[in-house]
Amino acid sequence: MGIQRINFLTFLPLGSIISILNRNTNKFLGENIMDVTAKASSNYSDSDIAILTDEYQLEPTRETVDSLAKQLNKTPRSIIAKLSALGIYQKAERVTKRGEPVIMKAELVSKVQNAIGRELPSLSKMTKVDLQFMIEALVG
Repeated sequence: MGIQRINFLTFLPLGSIISILNRNTNKFLGENIMDVTAKASSNYSDSDIAILTDEYQLEPTRETVDSLAKQLNKTPRSIIAKLSALGIYQKAERVTKRGEPVIMKAELVSKVQNAIGRELPSLSKMTKVDLQFMIEALVG
């Protein structure tokens, strides 16, 4: 007796087989499924999508998302999801409580090592505040 070869597609429902074939065909043909899905949603009309894209591209902020949500009677999360699906959503830059951009500790360690001109493994054990003080002392 030889080993029987079983086709894995025979165990999948017909809908799944068609979905797999469509997905692979679209990849092969170079079509963007996300773009087609984003524009063919029943929750947003073509005029809603036009309003979303026009207003958000003028001012890509969270306030714009909130105003669009009120204007279109949707949740802000729904607006963000639609903008993401359309490929135009811009994630807000993270800032500290003081409004300064977030700087990773690894970046500070790298700045100190560049200023000194050598690698010091124990720098990563310092606190972020101490590293900032050290950079000010070295650079400036």
